[in-house]
Amino acid sequence: MRIFNRIQKSSANGICPEIELDNIRHKLSHKLTPFFAEIRQYSSQNDFFRSDLYRNLSEEIHRVENGLDWENNFEREPERDWLRVTAWNIERGINLQGIIHLLKNHPVLRESDVLLLTETDIGMSRSGNKNVPEEISRALKMNYVFANSFIELTKGDVGEQHFEGENTLSLHGCAVLSRFPILSCRTPMLHKVEDEFRAYEKRLGHRRGLICSIRAGKTIFDAATVHLDLRTSPKQRALQLKSILSEMMQSKHLKQIIGGDLNTHTYNMQTKLKLFGSFVYKCLFTGVHGAIKHYNIPGEFFEQPVAKAFANFGFDYSHFNEPLTGTLVYDFHETTIQKKMDKYASVKLQNWLSNRLKPFEGRVPIRLDWLAGKNINPLRAISPFAVDGHPSVLPKFNGLRVSDHLPICVDLPI
Repeated sequence: MRIFNRIQKSSANGICPEIELDNIRHKLSHKLTPFFAEIRQYSSQNDFFRSDLYRNLSEEIHRVENGLDWENNFEREPERDWLRVTAWNIERGINLQGIIHLLKNHPVLRESDVLLLTETDIGMSRSGNKNVPEEISRALKMNYVFANSFIELTKGDVGEQHFEGENTLSLHGCAVLSRFPILSCRTPMLHKVEDEFRAYEKRLGHRRGLICSIRAGKTIFDAATVHLDLRTSPKQRALQLKSILSEMMQSKHLKQIIGGDLNTHTYNMQTKLKLFGSFVYKCLFTGVHGAIKHYNIPGEFFEQPVAKAFANFGFDYSHFNEPLTGTLVYDFHETTIQKKMDKYASVKLQNWLSNRLKPFEGRVPIRLDWLAGKNINPLRAISPFAVDGHPSVLPKFNGLRVSDHLPICVDLPI
């Protein structure tokens, strides 16, 4: 049996310890970097797992893959009878100063009490080798927990190879930030869908969710964040979502909120052939315009497995999100998007798409990010950058985009 399957099985059986944050601060570090070049030479995880090198490093690798980094300095009491939760894929934290600027100054975002952040780096050259969640939390005077998912063996994905310098710690995961004390956390492993060694962004590890128990006054609630896989199918994404929802079911706290990038793009991207097949099916079934319409209502048909996973575990998402609003504008003229299209689509398919998308000027909104809750009646769902129900691109900061994703918010009674 493969090693990552053994790990996955233990997580699926409910063996996910609750970590009490009994220290103010815990820093995650390692000394694996000198071995990265040698590890990269292996063509698959299985080959690496069978090697003497892995046997020598396995204990340290598992410690770092499952590692946490946190600061829990602030003891605050709520100043109002509601709190604002914001979920945001911050695109690694590449434009860190722009992210901090928006979170501190935007009239909606600056009122956030809890941040559910996906795509956060620690020690990656693409994000300035910063501890991204630490930098944001200190700027906003918030507590944070970072849960590592991956030890990155390269500079990153397509379009991220040009950043100067080399990685230091090479960590990538998700984070929860809170104005209120974080009592404990759990980091369930998600259903594994691909060998990360075979991806362009070669790395060690596995996706994990992050569940934090937070005390706001007399109320204790769970706040969770998760990032589901892009290169998979709706059914596989649903299995990943179930991995964290089933862990949340074990909690003693009734009130729960989850948010993150669920990658509900409505396609099966397990292989190029399956991607092409799902694209052809859509064109025949709904037409191009119908397919684009479903990008903002993915749960109604193409991403039904994800929607059903929420329902089966008692989570409501329909009242926690503004309807018919995208969270990413897929701009076919943007350089990074074009590089990814070159990777997944033929020139003929790209030309065909370009002609079909002329009425939309090559810019298509798509709903990838979601909030959902259990045993909570939301006061209002907010899409801070939606204009008349349509998403807009985030304002640039220092000439660079802040993130490719838009933040989403929900206000909850305490």
